[in-house]
Amino acid sequence: MFMGRHDYTTPSQPTADWLARTQAPFKRGVWFENSSHMIMWEEPGKTLVSLLQYVRPLTDEAKADTKRPSGAD
Repeated sequence: MFMGRHDYTTPSQPTADWLARTQAPFKRGVWFENSSHMIMWEEPGKTLVSLLQYVRPLTDEAKADTKRPSGAD
């Protein structure tokens, strides 16, 4: 979850609280300290870096899983 620290349109703290209670194989909350609701425009560099660092590895893993022959585990 990408969360803007100063987002009063969709407050991020309830999302952070929910994320802390959620059990999942992978989860991550990324705080954007200098953003509110429009993090892509307010912190574009951090948005790009976060997508590459946290999201892209998940897509690469999913692609590898689809290429794996069935029963190869």
